Amino acid sequence: MGLQWGDITEDRLTIHRALNDDGDITPGKNENAQRPLSIKGMAKAELDAQRAMLNREGIISKFVFADVNASFTRQKHFRKAWERYCEHNDIPKITPYEMRHTYVSINDEMPDGLKKQALGHSANMDTEGVYGHMKAGDLDRISVYSDNAIKKIIEK
Repeated sequence: MGLQWGDITEDRLTIHRALNDDGDITPGKNENAQRPLSIKGMAKAELDAQRAMLNREGIISKFVFADVNASFTRQKHFRKAWERYCEHNDIPKITPYEMRHTYVSINDEMPDGLKKQALGHSANMDTEGVYGHMKAGDLDRISVYSDNAIKKIIEK
């Protein structure tokens, strides 16, 4: 929520700060919180759409997620707006923080080290164990992986 337009270049976003529930700007939860990320494809398109929406609304702000007063959006306000969005679009209600779990789950084939970097986790954090969840089709995928592993052994 503390992301500023100055944190973004053509293809890179650098997280420099976080915003807590009290509205305080902090350096983040730990030493891994401040990190660069590549922005391409869908992420770039969403940031472009956010900038266009703010422009349409006449909101000039250094904050990417600005409120109507051009200040940062407080987490509790964002959560309420997200709940309304979910309800309006018939999406199961999850918290914005739970989206991190979704990110890990849908990126289950991404190497763990890359996921840790994306999420700002330390090397000893059990990212997959804490955030990963079973998705539709995973049981079938497990079966295919297991069959292939056994076939490799048998065929030797």
